[in-house]
Amino acid sequence: RPELTTHMPFTVIIFFLGLAFDVVNKMLLDQYFIIWGDTLNLNPHVIMFLFLPVLIFESACNMPYSIFRRCAGQVLMLATFGVTISTVLTAWVCMMLFKDDPAQPEWTWYK
Repeated sequence: RPELTTHMPFTVIIFFLGLAFDVVNKMLLDQYFIIWGDTLNLNPHVIMFLFLPVLIFESACNMPYSIFRRCAGQVLMLATFGVTISTVLTAWVCMMLFKDDPAQPEWTWYK
């Protein structure tokens, strides 16, 4: 049985499929299925949480093992220390920006 092969990355295929679905929705279906347009107003975070794991998994599956072994130390270092440092710096910046805002509750976690 012949297999469908393409040299196009998976992310590009998903982008063009989404673009095609949007064009079909805007041009053809809005006049007939108004309810469908309302249900597609999703939060962008939901879309990110749905598609980001799939895209990361696809990229990881296509990575040769030799490259993964070569990069594993850097990946682990960034995944632990990089995320920890960025989390602490983000909390500190938020604390400095919003410490005098009367609408914000008191910062009690650092005392």
